[in-house]
This record gives sequence, structure tokens and C-alpha cells, in this order.
Amino acid sequence: MDVKELLPRGLINSGNLCFLSATVHDLLVCSPFVQLLQEPRTCNIPKIRNCCMCIGYPMLKAFAEFVTQFDVPSGIKLKKKDTNYFEFGRAFFPVMFEDVLKNFVPDVPNGIS
Repeated sequence: MDVKELLPRGLINSGNLCFLSATVHDLLVCSPFVQLLQEPRTCNIPKIRNCCMCIGYPMLKAFAEFVTQFDVPSGIKLKKKDTNYFEFGRAFFPVMFEDVLKNFVPDVPNGIS
């Protein structure tokens, strides 16, 4: 899947998360990074409760979960040649980064949303 095929979505900023939004949206245009994150989704690897991604790489795990929030636009709308039409998804709370952010700022109350 090419990165340009991902349906754009926004992040709901419930606090001071603009830095997170800017960073993750910039990384979404980096095709090799997105393909790396999509790899576990496309292979039939059984989920292991204490997998290395969960234990040793919590930020990578959060990014992988983040990428799953983006769909591919519908094929019918992709064929439409109208340049005024732009399809996008609903904004969402980036809760997958909550535990990772707590490691940097442990005194912040729980709940990004």
C-alpha cells in the first residue's frame, strides 16, 4: 500500500498534543516507515502477549496501532476526477500514545481524551 492511498484523518488535541500531531502526520508521508508499521498487519503472525514490540519498543507499537486507524479511500471515489472533492476520515484521540507519553511526563493525569 502506498502512503498516498491512506485516508487522511485529524487528531483531537485534548491538551498540549500539537507536537504529537505534527510529528505523527509528518511520519505518515514517509513511505518506508508506514510500510514497516503495516507489515505486522499484512502477515498472519499470531499475537503474542509479551511480544518484543510490546515490551522493548512501546513507541513503535503505538505507531503501529496509530497506522491501523487510517483506511484506504473507497475505489469509486478515487476514480472521480473532480479536483474539488477530497475524502477524509473522522478525527480521533491518539490514545495509543498515552502510555508512552506517561514515561516522559509521569505526573500528567491519565486520559488523553
